[in-house]
Amino acid sequence: MPRRALGEVPEAALEALTLAIEALEEAGARPWVTYGTLLGMVREGRLLPHDDDIDLAVSSGADAAGIATAMTARGFVANSEERDAQGVTKQKFERGAILVELFFVRQAGRWWTDLSRAGDYSVLCSTHPPVEIVRRRHGGLELPVPAATEAYLAHCYGPDWRRPVTVWSWFLSPPNVELWLHWRDVYWFYRQRRRFLKRLAKA
Repeated sequence: MPRRALGEVPEAALEALTLAIEALEEAGARPWVTYGTLLGMVREGRLLPHDDDIDLAVSSGADAAGIATAMTARGFVANSEERDAQGVTKQKFERGAILVELFFVRQAGRWWTDLSRAGDYSVLCSTHPPVEIVRRRHGGLELPVPAATEAYLAHCYGPDWRRPVTVWSWFLSPPNVELWLHWRDVYWFYRQRRRFLKRLAKA
């Protein structure tokens, strides 16, 4: 089924968020709401209408197979899984038109990190401040979120995270990311960057 903007299917999106958190907790993971999903629920009290996925984070030590089983039991279908030499880095699941992305966060050093594939060969490394998870009510739901929610969002989106932006690139805009660019993706990178700058100039 084609993906749809969350604002087009708000009830289905909130149901998918709730079921995904239940599945992760059943699998023994300690999830927290992250990235655009956290931004929307905290800043606007809803999922961002233009967003097209739900973002959740778990510890890199979480049981990926157990997560897949728990997600499948709740009607999700596995979309993809990313790995490196240390294990699973990301899982994606679909439930109808809703995509849920799970970021496996490595909790080591000053900043925690997650890795995502970019292009065909490159990797995007995103940092998180160390997280203490608490449950708070946002958008009508009790959600697991970072205790220092505003500081976390400022780390991911900068000090102006409360101000909506109209042009955004998932690998060029955030202040907490570093692109490990492979030479085979150079053309892809410059093409994406050129498109982004054109959109920014028109905004």
